[in-house]
Amino acid sequence: MLPFHLPDETRVRHVHLRTANLASVLEFYQRVTGLLVIARSPLTVTLSATGMAPAILMLTEDPNAVRRLFHISHRLINLLGEASM
Repeated sequence: MLPFHLPDETRVRHVHLRTANLASVLEFYQRVTGLLVIARSPLTVTLSATGMAPAILMLTEDPNAVRRLFHISHRLINLLGEASM
């Protein structure tokens, strides 16, 4: 398989993740990335870098969500840092 490269001008606007354990995933994103909650309902939490819109991440609890390991790239962390400045 040939390597895939996105164009340099590609930007991530927001990400929506489903999780079987909303509380633990929320704690992770708040502790590790410093994201702040901007909206909350019983099954969904929306986060941003500044505590205000626009949202960067939406987490939804779904008992049928498949647990997978994932990696947050250094570039995504950089984008989160740039968004909070």
